[in-house]
Amino acid sequence: MKTLKLLAIVLTALIMAGCSAQKPTNTTSGKMLINDIWALTKINNTDIVKVTGRTQPMIEIHLNGNRFLGNTGCNEMSGTVVVGDKSIKFSDITQTKMFCDDSPEIEFLNGLKKADTWEISKLTLYLKSGNDVVLTFKKVD
Repeated sequence: MKTLKLLAIVLTALIMAGCSAQKPTNTTSGKMLINDIWALTKINNTDIVKVTGRTQPMIEIHLNGNRFLGNTGCNEMSGTVVVGDKSIKFSDITQTKMFCDDSPEIEFLNGLKKADTWEISKLTLYLKSGNDVVLTFKKVD
């Protein structure tokens, strides 16, 4: 009987250790969620409409090197991004210079410049300025 109780205790300890090992234990694990490719779906809570013949506006965030790249729906863009546990700062944004009068480019770039925090929920990335969501993205890969 003692052997059975001891076996039950050991198995319970092993199961609990296995479950806790699967949980992220530091903020870097949570921050890694943003390190991905995201398609723009909303600007200031207004749905964007993909224009036929144009590229889907998107951003690809690379925490290794603090870089981002993407497409505004018209022009290619890249720059620097610094990501904290919930903070974010885009800077040094450069882009190609094609003329497109039917893309959300200006609003997209302004949203990146305004964003100071981020949040991810259900494969959706929200970039916020204060408490206001300025850009909304869906995970694409």
